[in-house]
Amino acid sequence: MNVKAIILILTSIRFESDYWDDPWNEDDDNMNVWFTLSDGTKWVATFFTYQNIISLSRKNKSTGECLSGLYFCATDMILIEKLTKDSIQKVLDDMILKGGIPLHCNRIEDGDDTDTEIQIR
Repeated sequence: MNVKAIILILTSIRFESDYWDDPWNEDDDNMNVWFTLSDGTKWVATFFTYQNIISLSRKNKSTGECLSGLYFCATDMILIEKLTKDSIQKVLDDMILKGGIPLHCNRIEDGDDTDTEIQIR
């Protein structure tokens, strides 16, 4: 039996922060990340710092959003300690290695306009 293993790697990555006028807070922020794998598939995920979830909960309690902070949800959410490009790439590399991309990220189909910037901040 001749079995071939397919090794996937990141071939491109685009950070929402590249389009922001203001710098982001690597300890308390979130951003969308779009990336392509070596098999040509395109994906998106939103990275949140742990502190940002706390900050969003506090904000929602004061604004009344999400039943005044009773819950918080986001699609394709990945929690991270620090929101740096290096950390995000390390997380994605680890998820690729462990097969987690389809479980935790949203695949972007050809012709899908999902890769527009959505600013949660």
